[in-house]
Amino acid sequence: MACVSPPDPAWLQALGLPQAWRGRRAWRVLDTDFGHGERLLPLWQAWHQDPDACHMLHVVAFVRHAPEWSRVRSVLATEASAAPLVDALASSWTGLLPGLHRFALHGGRLQLTLCVGQKQALLRQQRFHADGAVVGPPGGSLQADASGVAADAWDGWTVKALARVCRRGSRLAVMPGCGLNPADLSASGWVADRPAASDTSAPGVRCFAYEPAWQIKTTRTRWPQPARAVSECVVVGAGLAGAAVAAALAVRGWRVTVLDAQAEPAAGASGLPVGLFAPQISRDDGPRSRLSRAGIRATLQAAARLLRLGQDWAPSGVAHVCAAANPADALPRHWPAQGHPWAVPAGAASLEEHALSTVAHAEQVVWHAMAGWIKPRQLVGAWLQQPGVRFQPCCPVQHITQDGGAWQLFGPQGRLLAGAPQLVIASAGGSPALLQQALSAAGQAHAAAPLALTPVGGQVSWAMHTAHDAAGFPPFPVNGAGSVAAHVPWHGATAWFAGATYEPRDPYAPSQAHAQNLARLADLLPDAAGRVARASTGTAPQAWRGTRWTVPDRLPVAGAWPMPVEPGMPGLWLSTAMGSRGLTHAALCGELIAAQMGAEPLPIDADLLRSIDVGRIAGAATSRSPAPRRG
Repeated sequence: MACVSPPDPAWLQALGLPQAWRGRRAWRVLDTDFGHGERLLPLWQAWHQDPDACHMLHVVAFVRHAPEWSRVRSVLATEASAAPLVDALASSWTGLLPGLHRFALHGGRLQLTLCVGQKQALLRQQRFHADGAVVGPPGGSLQADASGVAADAWDGWTVKALARVCRRGSRLAVMPGCGLNPADLSASGWVADRPAASDTSAPGVRCFAYEPAWQIKTTRTRWPQPARAVSECVVVGAGLAGAAVAAALAVRGWRVTVLDAQAEPAAGASGLPVGLFAPQISRDDGPRSRLSRAGIRATLQAAARLLRLGQDWAPSGVAHVCAAANPADALPRHWPAQGHPWAVPAGAASLEEHALSTVAHAEQVVWHAMAGWIKPRQLVGAWLQQPGVRFQPCCPVQHITQDGGAWQLFGPQGRLLAGAPQLVIASAGGSPALLQQALSAAGQAHAAAPLALTPVGGQVSWAMHTAHDAAGFPPFPVNGAGSVAAHVPWHGATAWFAGATYEPRDPYAPSQAHAQNLARLADLLPDAAGRVARASTGTAPQAWRGTRWTVPDRLPVAGAWPMPVEPGMPGLWLSTAMGSRGLTHAALCGELIAAQMGAEPLPIDADLLRSIDVGRIAGAATSRSPAPRRG
């Protein structure tokens, strides 16, 4: 990593870098104006070239409108050494709608969170404390509105919002021409610090430290999870949810033990032979839709880093046959061009005409370019093979206790399976009983069940392609009322997969489930269904069965169970209730839990966090519990 480099820019010196991050596990930088990445490049270089740099670097960057990739690339490509950074961002710099977008770089050790929107609103959505902040712009990016006033200018309220995401001692570098009033800084607790060394690339950089004369309110410390010391963690469940958490923690230096009752990972619903990942669309673009996009971005990056393209996964895109006669009516109103990679009427997507003609009701198709198929078992296996992760099969957890500041998990005959200060329950249908045991061990038993999951059975029907039927299937998956993925590499040949059935009550007989899946295949791809019927006369497709587990709102449950957080107290976490969208949500939930454990910037905004946070379940369980008797 050591090489000759130019002097650090003045704004880096104003943040105390690179000295300040040395000896730290993580460092958090907030850049309030990303521009085209002008400051990302020197920050990355300083971190990449410093052998004593922090293990994790988090960069949270604001931008009013996402810049075009060509402009960002032209900035980053000025340094040949930044080629890995350019390559990593190139495939992901798309679909940048308003909101938060997480890019995991350098194997996940560099986390760039691009926040698209208005500054004050974005500041209020953050749930972390910055170690250093930079106030831009890099050359003037404020756009005046019709009244001539800058639409995203700094005012006293915005400065206060900035102070709320900083800790005592945070450093602030104020670039010239940003329009920030020093009086507003002083009123919010910022104190002028020593000036940075002069630098021709950024003359006139002013330095401040966050040192308010008053005591910071305790309400400021409630929303960030306090950082847990990087040590050991036990994850119960070796499916998509558990493996994703384990891998996210291992990147950050944790030693993770993953326990599962079965002899192989992905033995439950995560053992689905092939699954689709595609965004949900809704007219109001609500939390469920936005969460699906954040999850798919995380899944795409994990798959690109860990899986074999074309063999274990393919970002092939997915054709969705919607119920609306006009596919534009299924999309949000005023859907911007940035949303087209996520969803666009197929007629505007330049799809190959013959391939689209195989889909029934082609005029009702919405095309999802950022979508495709994955073999979940391969993704789980890749996550569990990350350095720092140890998988222990055949380890059913039957009893949980606390011993000092650690959890202890026991199996048959009272055998100690594992112990650690942090426990993550990611065991799908087994999660409620495990949670009850953990709460009892912590002296927080609930009279009512703290977590209620509903089982939903399902069957996938599949068969190897024949020379006769392969031509009837398009080169991309199709979903709608059911789903179909074809031309999937399978045991040296290719296969098609249809399903899965949705069986919330009495399970179907295998023949009944096959009939339903084949009927859905006929609805979506009538020519392919006819070819399959002629090629397989008298033989039924093969079947795979599994059970998904959901909560009433059909959203995952991820985060910390609310318990007293005191020094030495163990932590309890959940990642469960993925339902039929484990490939969409598991990677995101794993990153969310790892970020919360380290008090890092989160991959989603505060509003989306509330939609999946454990608190919504814990609060309901508490309200169902009877009030304690008074003596």
